[in-house]
This record gives sequence, C-alpha cells and structure tokens, in this order.
Amino acid sequence: MSTPRPTEPAAQTPSAAGHDSKGRFAPGNPGGPGNPYARQVAALRKVILNRLTQEDLLAITEALLAKAKEGSVSAAKLLLAYALGKPASAPDPDRLDGQELKHFKDQVEVVNDVHELAREVGRWTAAPAREASATTSRPS
Repeated sequence: MSTPRPTEPAAQTPSAAGHDSKGRFAPGNPGGPGNPYARQVAALRKVILNRLTQEDLLAITEALLAKAKEGSVSAAKLLLAYALGKPASAPDPDRLDGQELKHFKDQVEVVNDVHELAREVGRWTAAPAREASATTSRPS
C-alpha cells in the first residue's frame, strides 16, 4: 500500500548554499558575485577611450565607409548599426487593429483633457474679469 501524501508541504528551510528544499533561491540569498570581468573590461575600455582621438575615429569611419562602398556587407552593417541604430521590429499584422484602436482612444483622451483644461482656464480668467467689471461699473 502507498502512504498518504501530506497536504501541507514540509517547512522549507534554506540550505547552506542559500536555496530552499526545492532548489529555489531562499529569501535573503545574496545572489551571485556579478560579472567577474566587469572591472577588467571597464579598465580596458578606459584605456581605449583615453587613446582614441576624434581624428582616429574619423579615419576609422572613413575606412569603414570606403569598405562598405566597395561592397563589404559586414562593413556596411557595422557602419549602419552605429549610424542609424537597430531597426525597429516589424509590427505584428494580427495586432495592428488593436494597436490602432488604442492609439485613437489615447488621442481622444488627450483631446478631452485639453478641452477640460480650456474650460478651467476660461472659468479662471472669466472670474477676475467679471469682478473687475463689477467694481468699475458701479454707480457712485
């Protein structure tokens, strides 16, 4: 016969490694050490940035541009990636209608907010004008 399964899970006590009985991170786990090469990479990057001049970058760009014009696809890709940035992903045609509807709803909300603001400004500027006209039009 089989033994009945407990309905309550056993208390999960963290192990010495900072994990619970299911192997998940336990509360208070400090996490990993981070990237062990981050300081080294930062130091190398600093050396390169300190060494490069604006003229060096222009010469490199010119060489890259010349290779791209000669037909080097990799040079063209690198040059365009830095000049234009990564292209936006193509829209999902199945979600275009929903995105368009959301855009129109957002625009309606903006227009309504502007109308409300205009009404508030109208009330605010009309009140001092009425008070001023009431004090100047009183008979003495």
